[in-house]
Amino acid sequence: MTRSRLQSGDIIGGIYEVISLAGVGATSYVYRCRTWDEGGSNDVAVKVLHEHLRTEAGPRGRFLREARLMKGLSHPNIVRVHDVFELEYVIAYSMDLIEGPCLEQWAQEKNREGAQEQVLGLFMQVLSGIGCTHEAGIIHRDLKPSNIMVDTSSGVPVAKIIDFGIAREKEAGPDEEEFEKIRGTAGYISPDEIRSPDEVCTSSDI
Repeated sequence: MTRSRLQSGDIIGGIYEVISLAGVGATSYVYRCRTWDEGGSNDVAVKVLHEHLRTEAGPRGRFLREARLMKGLSHPNIVRVHDVFELEYVIAYSMDLIEGPCLEQWAQEKNREGAQEQVLGLFMQVLSGIGCTHEAGIIHRDLKPSNIMVDTSSGVPVAKIIDFGIAREKEAGPDEEEFEKIRGTAGYISPDEIRSPDEVCTSSDI
């Protein structure tokens, strides 16, 4: 399996069958996949590192670190990671499939009476989720509306924090590349992140 993009019917790690492409990012694809257990079939999302980055130490390391950090977190407002695959042909991890838009899209669609109360509720959920990451010693560093999914499957909107791609463990400190290139999103990056990666702390997320 050497194609840059997986196809419907491909199997990842002998467990997940690709159903369709769900999204494309700068360093990865996200696929809707299906797996089976004693209870029947279950759809999940599988994030796959771009093929040309599999052998590059930096992107590969950051991708696997993201998977490891997320798998160590358990909170109703953080997307849950299941399996991590570091195989010859694919670097990937599986996570809950969120049936709903990101917060940015959701807010644009909810331009109606009562939406402010729902946004406040989602904001409180995000604070709860990011509080869990801080208690675990992790700084997200890229909180923004497009990195918060809104699960609408139950009829009640539930916030799910995603994308820990540039997250950092507080005790680990910055790596050398962070002094050469600012990481984050221009519209949401914190002032301390811009001044120096040494200054990044939990208040950077808040």
